[in-house]
Amino acid sequence: MADIKINEKLVVSQTGTAEPVLASNVDLSSATGIPAAGITGTLGSGITFPAGHVIQVVEGTHATEQTTTSTSFVDTTIDVTITPSSASSKILVIASTHTHINGGAPHVGYYTIYRDSTNLGSGAGFASVWHGHPATGNNDDNLATHVCFQKLDSPNTTSPVEYSIYVKSNNTSYTCYWSMNGSTSVITAMEISG
Repeated sequence: MADIKINEKLVVSQTGTAEPVLASNVDLSSATGIPAAGITGTLGSGITFPAGHVIQVVEGTHATEQTTTSTSFVDTTIDVTITPSSASSKILVIASTHTHINGGAPHVGYYTIYRDSTNLGSGAGFASVWHGHPATGNNDDNLATHVCFQKLDSPNTTSPVEYSIYVKSNNTSYTCYWSMNGSTSVITAMEISG
């Protein structure tokens, strides 16, 4: 059952799978606008949103500076868990962190998104930060920057799914940082109806 009210007055009601019924006190003959701020209601369990609508949004944050010298992707613990309401839903994941790269040239830090244990990017991930010029070997001191990247995923499940930022270096002599100086890293997952 679902009811739609405006300023606590019943406008439309629906029972089960029956067609919605306009309340008898509603006169639309001279209606020019409905105040959206006064609309309340409860949607029944059988509601289906058209493709492309945002169903839910969840966010994970991390504000502890950490590092790696690994040449294999490592979990940054910047993660978020979302439970899709439908197996046909897509999940838009947006990730951002403040990074720092040090060492010689050319040092590269790679950033990607994992769904559980699956890398959703390539071997180079979704973003890379280069330090120094590969042709000249110019180190240009150390490099700090912000990276932001996204992925539209189709997990095909209604079970909880964890999305995480992973990082790796191109050389174990070089260090990749994230959440630099305690800055807040964010990963957001939005369920989009399929």
